[in-house]
Amino acid sequence: MKDPLIVALDFPTEIQALKMVENLLPFVKNFKVGLELFVSAGPQIVSKIKNMGGEVFIDLKLFDIPNTVGRTIEKLLELEPIMITLHILGGEDMLRKAVEVTENYRIKNKKETPYLLGVTVLTSFSEEGFRRSWGVSRSLPEQVFFLAQLAQETGLDGVIASPQEIELLRRGLKKRLLIVTPGIRLTKDVKDDQKRIMTPKEALEKGSDYLVIGRPITAHPNPSSVVQEIRSQISDILESRI
Repeated sequence: MKDPLIVALDFPTEIQALKMVENLLPFVKNFKVGLELFVSAGPQIVSKIKNMGGEVFIDLKLFDIPNTVGRTIEKLLELEPIMITLHILGGEDMLRKAVEVTENYRIKNKKETPYLLGVTVLTSFSEEGFRRSWGVSRSLPEQVFFLAQLAQETGLDGVIASPQEIELLRRGLKKRLLIVTPGIRLTKDVKDDQKRIMTPKEALEKGSDYLVIGRPITAHPNPSSVVQEIRSQISDILESRI
């Protein structure tokens, strides 16, 4: 996975999602299937995207007892995704179980993927909303860093974190984790329901590995033109990473 662009297929139906994949495949290969689409279209949506030539990031943000999460990941691995997410708040035992199942699969099948990614704090939270909802004394950035440390200690490959925490994680973590960044907007004037946002170039410059971009691409009348515009904006960064 060298291409940092991941398009979020946040659609309610399979027809809409597959139409978008068909439209974008000449320009981008990685697609995210989230909870809404996975429930609506079923697991077969992953296979259909892969059969069209795409790669799939399954973003279900798993959070349950260790055995349930472990068995769920075993089923998801049959779909051969490139990434799987789970909430770091599920705790050390749950995370270690997920890592064990995923690592056994990778060794058995001689694969480097899927990457197992831990969700820190959703990008829909502001500092005020976080404090009201979570009831912890840490600030939002402190909580992100605390959870990222737990992800690292338990063997996860990376974390999902907003653009505003990228530098904090790059500076503070002992070892390098993959950072996958949602909350990407082409202009800071458009936030939708995201509170902690950044442009693609800014996020990559700060150290993000992968950018998850949904509505700025999929809600545009010409989605492929947006992808090409993003690539032109970040071309110098991509060349420096080769």
